[in-house]
Amino acid sequence: MQPARDDIIPTGAHPVARWCRETPGAIAIIENDVSYSYSMLAMSIVQTTRILMAAGLRQGMIVGIECNVQYLHLVLILACEILGAVHVCLVEHDLTQDGDLLVHCDFLCAETWNDRISKFPRVLRLSPEFVAQMLAVAVQDDDLALLERAYPAADIVRIGRTSGTTGRPKFVGCSRESLKNIVDVIPYMLKFYDTRRNFVSIYPFTLMGTYSDTLLALRSGSTVIYSAGEALAANARKLPACHTVLLVRDAADFSISEQIRDGRLDRLSIRLIGGFVPPALWAALRQAVTTNVRSAYSMNETSFITTNDDDGPGKLLPDVSVRIVDDTGRDRSPGEPGIILARTSRMAYLYLWDEIETNRHFVDGWYRTSDVGYVSEPGRLVVLGRADEMLNLGGIKIAPHPIEERIRAIDGVTDAVLLDLDDAFGISALHIVIERDDPALDRRMEARLVHLLVGHATSFKLHCVDRLPRTQLGKVQRNLLKQSLDHRTVA
Repeated sequence: MQPARDDIIPTGAHPVARWCRETPGAIAIIENDVSYSYSMLAMSIVQTTRILMAAGLRQGMIVGIECNVQYLHLVLILACEILGAVHVCLVEHDLTQDGDLLVHCDFLCAETWNDRISKFPRVLRLSPEFVAQMLAVAVQDDDLALLERAYPAADIVRIGRTSGTTGRPKFVGCSRESLKNIVDVIPYMLKFYDTRRNFVSIYPFTLMGTYSDTLLALRSGSTVIYSAGEALAANARKLPACHTVLLVRDAADFSISEQIRDGRLDRLSIRLIGGFVPPALWAALRQAVTTNVRSAYSMNETSFITTNDDDGPGKLLPDVSVRIVDDTGRDRSPGEPGIILARTSRMAYLYLWDEIETNRHFVDGWYRTSDVGYVSEPGRLVVLGRADEMLNLGGIKIAPHPIEERIRAIDGVTDAVLLDLDDAFGISALHIVIERDDPALDRRMEARLVHLLVGHATSFKLHCVDRLPRTQLGKVQRNLLKQSLDHRTVA
């Protein structure tokens, strides 16, 4: 259980009230070349809060939001915060299929409309009429007090889902305190200057970074541009300095795209998420785009644990503690690999609606990750990979990630995955799946791999593919890939 806290924390809308008073004409949000000032944003939040109150939304309710217009989605999120409700971002699939999230929602705000949604007890249809009503009345100074409400630090404000790389996703609650701490640490972690608080986002609010970095920009009276991916560079050039969040796969595409034909973007800072960053991608981004590139080891349950800095990867953030333990929970000696336990000021304290997984992973204030790693020196954590991804080749255990890292460094390889599959005799065999853009690379790859695997394995089966199966956050779905290869092997 999360410790009880007596202090209260303002909502994410609180800074909007300040800037509405001090710089009402300053641009808060840009989407599809439409600009919204801080005064307009405040007006939208106030009106939407009143509409939700009239529709029956109350403190403690869980609100599912399905909305493709980012400005509107942001307004709904902040209105929910003002009313003390919990928001969860939905996609159309959640509303058309029997999903895990919908059954837990008390209230829906949805663009999609069907018989199932129309019968939901409390629902607000995001129609053109609603948008017109949201923008109908100018905000008065007395109205801004609504944006300045505060609630207990321990209250849950957002529900997020894990990526589900190895199976069914789990759900975590982000408290007001943990959200504040996430926003607080972003500038430190990425070494932003104040002018880099402007934010260009190409992802929906299902991504935590879109939410947290938007709040960071609003806190400092900066501008957020919600952008399509193909317009990222053009929108970044509109701002004096800014930052963005990119999945590793999207960053690779961006580094060689036509978007950077007009020159570098050194006023842009990039935070990479969603998996391992190949050395070739680091080099490509810094050579063609910007030197301001950072990445972090993080997860929804703990938020940021380590960040890369100029001295190397794996630097623990100041408020993070880690332990390395064996399968029984006993601490390993320094330098010895084991299961990573982490504790941060930004972590969740349970999985919602799943007592079994909560008891398995959240123990005595620590989060037991599914990752294997070791402390290389004080303040430095080396992550070897997921415990359930460790390979067992005839009794010899191998950490796949260090080998995958070396394969990704080969020119032309965009990603690589190592798997162990049982052969016809039930003996584990090594399978290597390589993602590449040029099939001509296939003929030369096997000889390169033989050299890389010296000391690890003497035989392997190579598979070359155009694209690996991925989650919405771009992480490789190893379980689906393994099932696919296992089916082909049996067939």
